[in-house]
Amino acid sequence: MTENESLGSRIRRLRRAAGLSQEALARPNLSPSYVSLLEAGKRIPSDEVMAQLAERLGCDVTYLSGPIAKPDVIGLEVELHHAQLALRNGDAAAALTTLTELRDRLSATEHRDLFFAVELGIAQCLEHEGDLEEAATHFESLRRLCTTEGRGAVDQLSIVMSLCRCYRELGNLSHAVEVAEDALAEAEAADLPPTVAHLELLSTLIGVYSERGDLHRADFLASQAISQAEIIADRRALGGAYWNASAVLHRQGRSNEALALIRKAVAIYAEGDDERALARVRNAHATVLMQSEDPNPDAAKALLEQSAAALR
Repeated sequence: MTENESLGSRIRRLRRAAGLSQEALARPNLSPSYVSLLEAGKRIPSDEVMAQLAERLGCDVTYLSGPIAKPDVIGLEVELHHAQLALRNGDAAAALTTLTELRDRLSATEHRDLFFAVELGIAQCLEHEGDLEEAATHFESLRRLCTTEGRGAVDQLSIVMSLCRCYRELGNLSHAVEVAEDALAEAEAADLPPTVAHLELLSTLIGVYSERGDLHRADFLASQAISQAEIIADRRALGGAYWNASAVLHRQGRSNEALALIRKAVAIYAEGDDERALARVRNAHATVLMQSEDPNPDAAKALLEQSAAALR
C-alpha cells in the first residue's frame, strides 16, 4: 500500500497484480461496470461485496480495506524500491546488503507488508547468488508467514513457485513436486480464478515433471497452462505456457508441434523488454530446430548468434 491510496486504487492494483480483468473480478454476481465505478472511487462497497472482492483478489478483508501507510514509511519504501531495481539489474550483492540493513530497522508487526517485501527480496537475492539452501529456508519461512498473516493466494503461489525452483535446482525433485502440487490443490479447492502467479507456478512444475521424466503429467499441465493463460490474457504468461508445452512435446519426439509452439513463444517474448528471457527462448527454439525431423542449422545458428549477443 502507498500513502493516500484510495480503496478504488487498491482494488485496481491488486486486480492487476492477480492478472484479472474487471470482468473476471466481477464474476459471477457483480457487473464489470460496478467494478469500474469502485476503482474510480464512485461507489462504496457493502461489507458483503468487500468480502467477495477480497476472496477473489486472494487477500483478507483487513488488507483490502486497511489503513494507508504512515508517512515515515515512505522513505523505507523508497529504499526497498532501489534494492529491487538493483536486483533486477543483476546486482544481487548490493541489493542484499541494502535489504539486510533495511530489515534491521523494521518491525515485523508494525511494518507487516514492508517487512514481508524485504524478506522476500532477501530470499530472491540469495537464490540469485546461488545460495539455494539458504534461499529455500527463507522461502519456507515466508510460506509459513503467508499462512499466519492470512496473505492472499498471489503471495502464496509466488513464494511456492520460488521454493519449487530452489528445490529443483538442488536436485530434490520430489519435494519440488510436493510443495507445488499442494499449493495448486489449495488454490483449486478455494475455486480461485487463474492468475499470473498461478501460471508461473504451473510452468515451474511442468519443468520439474519434464526433468523427472513424467512426460504424461507434464503434457497434461502444459495444456492446462495454455488454456488458463488464454483466459487471463497475459502475454508473458501465455509465452511461458507455450515455451513449457513446446519443451514437453520436444521430449516426446513431437518436433513439428513443438516448433509451432516455440515460435509463438519467441514472438511473444520479442514484444517485451526482457532480453535475457528472449535469449533463453531463442536457445530453446534453436535446440528444437537442430533436433527436429528436418533440421535447419542455418536458422538455429542465427538464433544462437542473437542470443549470444544479448547474453554477452
